[in-house]
Amino acid sequence: MTSKIKSLILSSLEGGGFQDLCDALLCAEGYKDIFSLGMKAGTLKTTTGNPDTYFRSESGKYIFVAYTTEQTSINKKIKEDIEKCLDQEKTGVSVKDIEKIICCHTSSTLKAGDDQALRKLCASYGIELELYGIDRIANLLYRVYPYIAKDKLNFSIDSNQIFPREEFIKQYDNSNGRTAPLTTTFLYRENEKKEIFEALV
Repeated sequence: MTSKIKSLILSSLEGGGFQDLCDALLCAEGYKDIFSLGMKAGTLKTTTGNPDTYFRSESGKYIFVAYTTEQTSINKKIKEDIEKCLDQEKTGVSVKDIEKIICCHTSSTLKAGDDQALRKLCASYGIELELYGIDRIANLLYRVYPYIAKDKLNFSIDSNQIFPREEFIKQYDNSNGRTAPLTTTFLYRENEKKEIFEALV
């Protein structure tokens, strides 16, 4: 099943589509407040952005993301992307304010020694490096986020009846216009809420 997902990523997604897929995946992984600099708003067209996407971490530092669909010389390409993220003239952010660099790519040819060298390069600046290669991406879509595979690749892994809580609420609220949305705020019943919470403890 993961081989089919990998094949779909390689055959049906160009740069913008791959970034869109990975942005959704990273948000599902818990990265919040996304800024997609490398994507033209409302389209799947890439624009010049450095980094391609960034997040602010809870510490207030930056998490930079670079995407590539490069198939050859992947080590060289990732190193170039990292160096761009470290270039304050390009990003406008001091290296000391970068917490992590994430590189998402569609290659399966990154050698262990190259992986180690790239991590050491980032570590020399006190920055964590996280790599999402196509194998990791496909496994996450298959085992954890099948609804993203359905949405971005039009590929159904299951019956689409089981969702993570946040995704279920979003799907329910978007598809049901006749009942109150699940995100409705519960107001003016403070005493009752207190009684319920106390009964649960």
